[in-house]
Amino acid sequence: MNLKLPGIEKILVIIIIHVGDSLLAIQALKPIRIHFPEDRLSVLVNALAEEALSGHPAISRVIGYEKPIAPAPFFKKWPTDLMLIRKIRKERFDLVIDLTGGGRSSFLSFVTGARYRFGFALKPSGNNWKRFLFSHYGRFISTLEQHTALYYLRLIEQWGIPKADSIIDIYYS
Repeated sequence: MNLKLPGIEKILVIIIIHVGDSLLAIQALKPIRIHFPEDRLSVLVNALAEEALSGHPAISRVIGYEKPIAPAPFFKKWPTDLMLIRKIRKERFDLVIDLTGGGRSSFLSFVTGARYRFGFALKPSGNNWKRFLFSHYGRFISTLEQHTALYYLRLIEQWGIPKADSIIDIYYS
């Protein structure tokens, strides 16, 4: 698959998972930056990972997401979620890449209003209702037989973004 997407200027990568997984997902940012060198690349991450990613040269902007630590009723979470939705819609992203794969990140991808939205299946079969929220939907890739950092590279590779080297780059400021 050769990825040609006209009109891309602003990209959002969603990685609202555990801090360690967010750091391992950094590896996918390098090929995204190489594939879209002139575009503004923002990353939406768990607020606990925000500082760790803020010095990375591939990232133009880090947006922290206050993910609830314990499950909370919808009515307690919605004001925070609504503020986040307004914030990311205001940015008018052209491309959103969801590396999380969960229901919340899929929904956030959809409500950005981006023309191109990339997501993937978390399960090999079953009800993949989330595919309707994306313009490009990737297949399930098992995490059991590979390192998590390589898993993220394989996800973006199926959308036509060639993977870069396998070295994990971590920067700090």
